[in-house]
Amino acid sequence: MEKNSVLIIDDSSINRTILSDILSDTYQILEACDGVEGVQVLEKNLSKTCVILLDYSMPRMNGIEVLKVLNERKWTHEIPVVIISSEEDSNIIERTYELGAQDYIMRPFISSVVKKRIYNICMLFKERRKLINEIVEQVNESNKSNSLMISILSHVLEFRNLESGLHVENVRYITETLLESLTKVNPEKYRFTEQEISLIGNASALHDIGKIAIPLEILNKPGKLTFEEFEIMKTHSQIGFDTLEKLNKYQDQPLVKYAKDICLYHHEKWDGNGYPNKIKGNDIPIWAQVVSLADCYDALTAVRCYKRAFSHEEACNMLLNGECGQFNPDLIEAFKNTEKQLKLMLIHSTKESDDVDDVQRNVYKLIRDDLSNSKASVEVQRDKLTLLSSLADELIFEYNIMENYLTCQQFGEKRFNIPSRVDNPSHNETIINAIGKENIDKLMKALYSSESSNGKGKLIMENVVSNGVKYKFYVFFGVLFVNSQPISVLMKIFAMEDDLCN
Repeated sequence: MEKNSVLIIDDSSINRTILSDILSDTYQILEACDGVEGVQVLEKNLSKTCVILLDYSMPRMNGIEVLKVLNERKWTHEIPVVIISSEEDSNIIERTYELGAQDYIMRPFISSVVKKRIYNICMLFKERRKLINEIVEQVNESNKSNSLMISILSHVLEFRNLESGLHVENVRYITETLLESLTKVNPEKYRFTEQEISLIGNASALHDIGKIAIPLEILNKPGKLTFEEFEIMKTHSQIGFDTLEKLNKYQDQPLVKYAKDICLYHHEKWDGNGYPNKIKGNDIPIWAQVVSLADCYDALTAVRCYKRAFSHEEACNMLLNGECGQFNPDLIEAFKNTEKQLKLMLIHSTKESDDVDDVQRNVYKLIRDDLSNSKASVEVQRDKLTLLSSLADELIFEYNIMENYLTCQQFGEKRFNIPSRVDNPSHNETIINAIGKENIDKLMKALYSSESSNGKGKLIMENVVSNGVKYKFYVFFGVLFVNSQPISVLMKIFAMEDDLCN
């Protein structure tokens, strides 16, 4: 079986040799001595290249210039780029991430670290491509298959950007409800058959598919985006359209046509103050206008990493008062006529989101059911959850019960200044100061009281202070058992500023 290829672009032959020696057992190695040659080599080997190792400082075309070319040709959407450099300037590192780099490996190289990080990022993009392919396949199946697509999409989006898995389902429901209402508000202007309403509802599931290419540090940023970050975020509309535009064989399919319009135009506004093209009025396809309003309502009434959930009444007032931009007057009238239905939907959605979702349960079930009586198997299960959680860049912590230490992923380290490993965490000053003794006792009690028959639970930890900011933690945890003995705990944590939760 032919190996996947790793392209090493570095002007130092020594660095290329070192990296080649580290990776050649697993991958076929392609080399380029500078950026110009690297682009040429990649162009000939696009289909088989699984990752690019790119040096920052090179003659003729440096790493930044190479990233710009890769972005222009949209290759960074398909192939992950890992920067290799001895530079420690945070501005340089941030710039490479902005241009699409997925990771940054410092020299000198540590063989085990390089192997693991390249493996993880290749697996991540493999899963991403697999998910996109599944989505594309579902677009061209029957309405029954489209329901499966919506379920897959909601779980993909939840893992990646900390949104409720119900968002896609809610937008679909609201879209169909508004379309039905529109036909009653102005039946001469808006004539949608039952089949068309169903197709547009299913197409609405793809409205944010372009976000799969947005960097996680922007997608999941808890605070307000900077101007530059928002400009990057806005590209998801065009990216979604471009993704569907590549379905050359299916451009005549109604579902694809609706979905393309929805991806591109669902952030345009009636008065022309939207994006990406600032079109206005009836130049915006009505189905995209409907999805825009559906998306706004559900976003307002849901918890996000940057805001609390508004009530149905608050959301309605904000939409009707123009606080979320201007909408088609006919659409506003249709919205008013569906308020009761939307409120019932919101109540139902809130009840569902109070429980650990299906994906969370399935992950823990997979871990428990596959677990055998060896530490090696525990490692396998840990890698499974790490891979899945990396899709969302969530705060994932592991507490090893037997050896009494806590580990956390890089995302958690950066946000809360917690070391990657903490021994005896319940008595560690850093952890106590960040979380509070009362919350630690509460968490430990919950973990040790978990039964081996189910091994999962959830709790809320309040008044958590880190870097002068008060947080509220929503903790879902699963306990790994070997021979009915607890070995370690994997915790999925959602953190929000407490003043946004009151």
